[in-house]
Amino acid sequence: MSDPIRVLGIHDNHNASVCLLEDGKILFSLQEERLNGIKNFNGFPKNALLRALELHRIGLEDIDFFAFGTRHNPAWKDSRATKDQYASPVWKKYCADFFKASPFFGIYKSYKAKSREKFLAGQGIRKDTIRSYDHHTAHAAAALHCSGFSGRTLILTLDGGGDDACSGVFISENGNITQVARTPEGNSIGNIYAVSTFYMGMTPLEHEYKLMGMAPYSQEKYFSGITRSLQGLLTVDGTRFKRSTLATTVNSLSSLEKIYRNQRFDAVCGGLQDFTERLVVQWVRNAIHETGIHRVCLAGGVFMNVKLNKLIAELPEIENLFVMPSCGDESNAIGASFLAYNDYCSSHGQEMKTTPLSDLYLGESFDTSVIRNEIQKAGFQYQTEANINQYVAEMLAENRIIARCSGRSEWGARALGNRSILANPESFETVSKINDAIKMRDFWMPFAGTVPEHAMDTYLKNPKKIPSPYMMLAFDTTDKRRSIRAATHPKDKTIRPQILMREQNRDYYSLIENFSKLTGTCCILNTSFNLHGSPMVYHPKEALDTLKNSDLDVLVMDNLVVTKKP
Repeated sequence: MSDPIRVLGIHDNHNASVCLLEDGKILFSLQEERLNGIKNFNGFPKNALLRALELHRIGLEDIDFFAFGTRHNPAWKDSRATKDQYASPVWKKYCADFFKASPFFGIYKSYKAKSREKFLAGQGIRKDTIRSYDHHTAHAAAALHCSGFSGRTLILTLDGGGDDACSGVFISENGNITQVARTPEGNSIGNIYAVSTFYMGMTPLEHEYKLMGMAPYSQEKYFSGITRSLQGLLTVDGTRFKRSTLATTVNSLSSLEKIYRNQRFDAVCGGLQDFTERLVVQWVRNAIHETGIHRVCLAGGVFMNVKLNKLIAELPEIENLFVMPSCGDESNAIGASFLAYNDYCSSHGQEMKTTPLSDLYLGESFDTSVIRNEIQKAGFQYQTEANINQYVAEMLAENRIIARCSGRSEWGARALGNRSILANPESFETVSKINDAIKMRDFWMPFAGTVPEHAMDTYLKNPKKIPSPYMMLAFDTTDKRRSIRAATHPKDKTIRPQILMREQNRDYYSLIENFSKLTGTCCILNTSFNLHGSPMVYHPKEALDTLKNSDLDVLVMDNLVVTKKP
């Protein structure tokens, strides 16, 4: 039997991550932020890389290829540097645009590529094992191979930019990906959304979801003028986007200031979201009409916008839809690993066989002995529950707030039950408590919910039966929404569900079933287990630290129950 082919995918920029792929199957994937505590960490994911090797008892020499999801890796920047970039004087922005359009930028990219090779050599990674791939092709590969789609597939990628492009239209046939259209960097709706986030006093590339959450509170009569003004900045030209300004979209602050000045906060958010939806939906429709393909994958950071995804899913042109979970740049470690594996198979005359995603629990689980040791070091007491799922269901039925740190951790931005804060979805009292005393989140932000697949039609409208196990789509709700009102958007009554299949997470599924027997409600409010501004917890130690620094009622780790009471 031949040795397995191992690829370690690496994303070494914003929201750095790794992915360990073995013979076309993802064994492990992790964002660096989970280990170093720096949310959306920008840089080389050294800790995550070492953890992947350690867990699978292999060394660097056992990795056949180290695959990167960018050819040109921009300078590493933290969130403060990103803010400074948006706030810099206009002349500096125009100089940056001019530099990127000049031949000198090609020299800079070559320098950056060589600098990466030199850095990797210092980490013990040989040059002959390094593979670098186009940013948007990596996005496309992640979505295609994780989807499980076979046959002719349309793949659309859209983000702020990478490797000189901000969108791509791809066609896949027999697993081979061909790009048929691209939009040059600087013509990005992702940039406009990020710069608008900065204008609103929030952190770009992190807090865009807050603007999306506020948008439904506005009314069209207040934001329609903003929408029309934004349409003068960026339009759709067939399967590409085209700006109408001299300055690139990353340098659109001065234009946006004129549009947003003296406008209400909610109107700005409503106009921005309305403009984004109209623009991108038209682009998607154009791509479908031009290619004749109705099976669609979406990837790239813009598609973290679940309200936009809802409208795309509802298009009559869409027959099958897959949205890459946590489809920001963190997913490029996954895409790059699939591309490297495909290259290997092609060069050896082998058929490429990959394993689609079955769940997103791609991180680490911890032995009970490790958990007990961390509890003792933190000075907490605990009790053991023989039927932990029944116990948690009873606590939730009593409107207690439960933090759960059990099983393998989720990869990506969404909490999917294993590193989650759980609550009764009928009670708005718990919403206030989670917001004020635990998450310290903005008051207008909605929560999400987990609904078992068999109860999907009870609570949400999904006529096409599109799977949504990773919280990447919003749906309208049925008249049964009252019993899950705390897990829906208070204004437009939509829900961003985790539609859970039993085989994806049997323990969590059992917990919800027990809660349903007690309350008649087959849904649980689910939000990420973290304090505001911190990454989702990973290790039991972080779970205990969060318990200590919040007003959480109960922390559950496997079958151990930890409380603050002596």
